[in-house]
Amino acid sequence: KIVTAKTRSQGMAPRPTKTPTAMHAQQNGHGYPPPQNPNNNASVQNQQPLLQSSASDPNLHLNKEARKSTATEVNDNPDNKPVYYRSKSCFRWIVLFLSCWAMFGSYYCYDNPTALNTQIQDKYNLSDTKYALLYSVYSFPNVILPLFGGGLVDKIGAETSLLIFLTLVTIGQAVFAFAASINSYPLMLVARTIYGLGGESLCVAESALLAVYFAGSEVAFAMGLNLSLGRAGSSLNDFATVRIYNIKDSIPEALWAGFLLLCICLAATIIMIVLDRVSARKKEAEGYFVPQAHSGEVVQLSDIKEFNAQYWLLTISCIVVYGCVLPFNNIGGNLLQSQYGYSKTQSNSYLAIPYLVSAFCVPFFGYACDVIGRRAELLVVSTTALAVAHFCFAFVTSISPLYPLICMGIAYSIYASAIWPSIALVVKESKLGTAYGFITAVQNGGLALFPIIVSKLTTNGDKKYFYVEIFFLGLAGFGILIGLILYCLDYKRGAPLSKPSIKRGKNKEEKEDENESDKENIKTKLLDDDKNNADTNISLQVQYEEQEEIITNE
Repeated sequence: KIVTAKTRSQGMAPRPTKTPTAMHAQQNGHGYPPPQNPNNNASVQNQQPLLQSSASDPNLHLNKEARKSTATEVNDNPDNKPVYYRSKSCFRWIVLFLSCWAMFGSYYCYDNPTALNTQIQDKYNLSDTKYALLYSVYSFPNVILPLFGGGLVDKIGAETSLLIFLTLVTIGQAVFAFAASINSYPLMLVARTIYGLGGESLCVAESALLAVYFAGSEVAFAMGLNLSLGRAGSSLNDFATVRIYNIKDSIPEALWAGFLLLCICLAATIIMIVLDRVSARKKEAEGYFVPQAHSGEVVQLSDIKEFNAQYWLLTISCIVVYGCVLPFNNIGGNLLQSQYGYSKTQSNSYLAIPYLVSAFCVPFFGYACDVIGRRAELLVVSTTALAVAHFCFAFVTSISPLYPLICMGIAYSIYASAIWPSIALVVKESKLGTAYGFITAVQNGGLALFPIIVSKLTTNGDKKYFYVEIFFLGLAGFGILIGLILYCLDYKRGAPLSKPSIKRGKNKEEKEDENESDKENIKTKLLDDDKNNADTNISLQVQYEEQEEIITNE
């Protein structure tokens, strides 16, 4: 017990001992010990072993962040059974694959109005402001709802929450397609509102789900890949929706195609939940304790007071940076037509470039973020690249828009890979749902306001898109300032955002120092315990000598 407590506090795992439990676990290929026979464990209940095998406690392999995320789960284990950790299971990759479908379908249908911008405005006689409301009504309810969505994630679990939110998204898309069929603009607004009720909370559930399944490992890679496939859905929308429309010049048919895609995504989510439940029951039948993929706490608004300054800076950064990315996509097609003379089809093809770049780059940047850390610096770099892209659209229109669009895609990839995993590093695991919910809520406050501001700026004659780009450039500049402040604050607080999630190997000198420190700590604790427990002196000394020999050999 003493050694285990000490090594956990130092972020180290004791060397594996040649115990029957460890050998059994290795032979069976499990990362966990076999359940104890209740008829033969009397001695185990009376006396716990001093040195614990790393194979019998997978929590010892985890770094500090991972142990934080699993602490709440272990506390719910009253019978002290061996624990099955989701973050150490290969099943997490299946969860990642199936959960990505939800983001793919959601992003595809969210940007349907962008791909059909001109057609929708012409057919339903909508002004720029009325068209912008199709996005604003999506965001208005999400100024509040993601906070409760985060609470729902904490309350009933990420998987069930994901199913509920994706169902709302599917219903919203069906109503939107029906409203387009009967030429009802008010019903279209209602449909987009229903879509918004699930859309942003869906992102909250996805983030919390992946934070649990990839705690202490490839969390940035997982979130990056998830976002990458979401952006792939946006790119597919820019490419496919107009072509579906051109088959019969029908807006409703293009929207119903999105509904069918969401039905497929809903089926993938149901399969994921069923597989997770089957896996959990199998492990429980084998005698393991399977912690729930949520905190089980009731979220209160007072919990927000516990968030530190780093969280609030990340929140502000998220508002302003996403404010110069997503609203640009709403008017990007018209900007390319007006400023560069492209056709509607050509403009949509160019508009897909940032999302295609991010779809390709985000997983790699996510993995790099896991390995090298340096998240605050990456936020500064990405916002600077965004500022350069919007500067080119405003002042350097002589060059091809291909270059600033590629720059924007790379910047977005870096930013998304860095900011979302950063939340999990500055907030307690039990409050992750609330943390992601709140930042999504205030982000939507900006996304509800910014399209309206942009629609007003586009009424300023020939230079309407110049003023829009100046507005985006100002947001990016403010994002750079926030990133620099965050970097300085993070440095003063021990640089948690700069630490990698995936621990790389230590050099020889570091390993020798760790071994010597390990042996001295073991010896000191054992000598102190000898004074209070003379009956176990021989046993303690023997186990200490075995442990010292193993460490020396290592």
